[in-house]
Amino acid sequence: MLKHKAHVAANRFGYGASIENIAHINDSPENWLQAQLRAEKNKPISKYKPESASVIQHYHQENIKMSRSGKSDARKKMRETMRQRYVSDMQNRILRVVESDHPFIERLTQFWSNHFAISIRKGSKLHGFVNFFETEAIRPNILNNFSDMLIASTQHPCMLFYLDNLNSIGPKSFAGKRRDVGLNENLAREILELHTLGVQGGYRQRDVESLARMITGWTMSPEGEKAGEFSFNKRQHEPGAQTLLSKRFANGGVEQGVKALEFLAIHPATARHLSFKLARHFIADDPPQVAVDALTATWIRTNGNLQQVYQTLLALPAVWDKRFSKIKTPYDYLISTAKLAHSAADKISDDQAKFLLESLKHFGWLPFSASSPEGFPDTAVEVSGPDDMLRRTQWALAASGKFSWRYPASVVAETIFTADLLSHNTKKLIMASATPQEAWVLLLASPEFQRR
Repeated sequence: MLKHKAHVAANRFGYGASIENIAHINDSPENWLQAQLRAEKNKPISKYKPESASVIQHYHQENIKMSRSGKSDARKKMRETMRQRYVSDMQNRILRVVESDHPFIERLTQFWSNHFAISIRKGSKLHGFVNFFETEAIRPNILNNFSDMLIASTQHPCMLFYLDNLNSIGPKSFAGKRRDVGLNENLAREILELHTLGVQGGYRQRDVESLARMITGWTMSPEGEKAGEFSFNKRQHEPGAQTLLSKRFANGGVEQGVKALEFLAIHPATARHLSFKLARHFIADDPPQVAVDALTATWIRTNGNLQQVYQTLLALPAVWDKRFSKIKTPYDYLISTAKLAHSAADKISDDQAKFLLESLKHFGWLPFSASSPEGFPDTAVEVSGPDDMLRRTQWALAASGKFSWRYPASVVAETIFTADLLSHNTKKLIMASATPQEAWVLLLASPEFQRR
């Protein structure tokens, strides 16, 4: 049977336990988590041309050809190609999370991807690129300083396109004087409101405008050797010094915006805002203030060193509390179900990955499809209404027959839960089930399995 700390490690920091990995987690839950961080930290750092660049370059070239030809069927074919790439990428993403031996790293990746949310709702162009945003801007930086992730995310072509910065032009720039196109504040506003300081972070409209001016000219190379990559267009950049939160940033081209992001990354308001989000994700919807304060203190002391922030998180007594108040999001729920079915002998098939992706669409939780830059919700009130719970029960019925189950639900239930977490009523219902499938439906739909 799973020990209490092992249950916490598997569910709060990952996507649940399976019979095959219980012994390993039980042995030392803290070491299991620390080993994942060490393995990620020791990965070799490679410099390479972003994969997204070649895809974006191809899309751009094909779009030019279609514009010249005027063939609507070619445009339709291109959109379908991008949609198919999205489906393939997202199915592989699901398989990666389910089969990973480092679920803590996967959860951190999902957390930060949702924090820097981009969405395919913006338009069909993003379908073929969104996966690269996570693999190029988020995943490589989850153990770095937050400023590294902030800069990489802001400069990634997906973010620049999603929040309309590709054509943001400084009014006093060379291009601004020649064209009747002005400043776009979308990216700057979300950087301040969502990515760093938070809505209560003390910024004003003038700060939004100032930051927007500092990142004018942050765009993407349309052609040439650097096509599809981030580039700085000096002709679009607003000249002159800017003031952000009373701090002056001298005119310096692309470095002006970089220094502004570095400043925001270590600002006390950013430390408080993101420490609260981490505590809310890993502890409770209303996390204890002492936990938020501890994370904030580490953030400020280390200038946003995420590795050190995670160490503080793992050392918090509240993290290991026996009260499992977090309700799984639809994504967590589906992935944790697949984790139960996954083993060395029974890997998740492509057909099952397709089923999971279609199910996420049914729940309104397709990856990279949040309705706003705020990302998907992370609190129970937004994912556990009566309709939500009914939808989960209906899905449990479908899932019980979709996966191969190596062990009876009764055995799994008594193995993946501690004795005090599996209620007598749930155990009794599972044991009294008329069929193995019914037993699995009851386990997957149980209150215990819904929490993490």
